[in-house]
Amino acid sequence: MIPESYRAIELREYTEDLPSFQVVQKKRPELAKGEVLIKMAASPINPSDLSFLRGQYGIKKKLPCVPGFEGSGTVVASGGGFYANYLKGKNVACSASPAGEGTWAEYMKVPAQLCLPLKKSIELEQGSMTIVNPLTAWSLIEIARDLGAKAIMQTAAAGALGQMIHRLAKKKGLDVIDIVRREDQKQALESQGFENVLISEDAKFERELRVRAGKLNATVALDAVGGEMTGTLAACMPNQSHVIVYGGLAGEACSVHPGSLIFQGQTVHGYWLSTYLSQRNPLQLVRLSGRVQKLLNTELKSQIRGRYSLEEGEKAVKDYTATMSGGKILITP
Repeated sequence: MIPESYRAIELREYTEDLPSFQVVQKKRPELAKGEVLIKMAASPINPSDLSFLRGQYGIKKKLPCVPGFEGSGTVVASGGGFYANYLKGKNVACSASPAGEGTWAEYMKVPAQLCLPLKKSIELEQGSMTIVNPLTAWSLIEIARDLGAKAIMQTAAAGALGQMIHRLAKKKGLDVIDIVRREDQKQALESQGFENVLISEDAKFERELRVRAGKLNATVALDAVGGEMTGTLAACMPNQSHVIVYGGLAGEACSVHPGSLIFQGQTVHGYWLSTYLSQRNPLQLVRLSGRVQKLLNTELKSQIRGRYSLEEGEKAVKDYTATMSGGKILITP
């Protein structure tokens, strides 16, 4: 029995401080053809969610709104249409519609095309993290290989996504230089067998990065930080290399010396998962999802360190903001 109303986290103000949420009752929405209603099971907090809460993301919704970009659950109702009807009763990974409500709720209405059916071997909690991190890792490695890379370097390597990128890159035969900020992060990665871990705060960081990049011929850098780091990566890589910026953890504009572009021939690209996925048709997305799900319990597995209810949403965001590299935080309605 689907209730007439449901609970949801509501964001009423964009702020760079920790957000203030309200848990409100939402009326069950009507479904149009091609839409489904999902009973949500879990939804992770990602860096993109933090950017959204601050009003700094590529999508800025009219307030108040329900935040949350991805999650998982069970399709309990269909508005009609072949794919929507096919999904009814199935467990799915889902992403929120850019124009609709988010995943931090008991239920969510969404176009069926934003849902990917989960294999029976995938538990709902792990399935809630199918889209943002695994698909980002997969697509970035595919882009790097298309650019001819034999080795890559990456920033924010200690985070869940960074560790996924490393494991997937090694599976695909690429060497990896992992850049972190602290000694404890370096030790944690080295304990897992990561061989080329550098600390960006070390005095000899740039010299060591240049040496290892040359030795391994690391011609693609995956940058989640931005700011001055983008220019540092470009300057330390072999000539004719590529820096792909997919995040802005530094909170500052990317800074690249003109000499890196003019004399070294470096190229800086921007990457947004939404754009990458929009360039694939539904069949391609289903096939991509199938490949990713085969690795969700191995190379693309996410570690979970905490679960919070809707009423604990503020605590969940605070916990994740304080330690973004210590495992994923889930909101579980």
